[in-house]
Amino acid sequence: MKDNFSSEDLEKVFKFLHQAEKLKKTIRFLESKDTVRESSAAHSWRLALMTFVFVDELKLNLNTEKALKLSLIHISEPTRPLYI
Repeated sequence: MKDNFSSEDLEKVFKFLHQAEKLKKTIRFLESKDTVRESSAAHSWRLALMTFVFVDELKLNLNTEKALKLSLIHISEPTRPLYI
């Protein structure tokens, strides 16, 4: 763990958090007959919650911290509309 940090380190953290905040207003591009449109933040939150529950309840042998990080901050490729 780093004991000291610079103002540049803090600036990078706050810049990242500011960018992440925008995900609440970013609507995911997914259209289907039965799907409610959701923000990227809501999608990531639900995926992280599912990850936490599955790892815990099914006693999966996974690095929980890494799995949660991947769930919260993941990149989706743009896709064509999906109709289910």
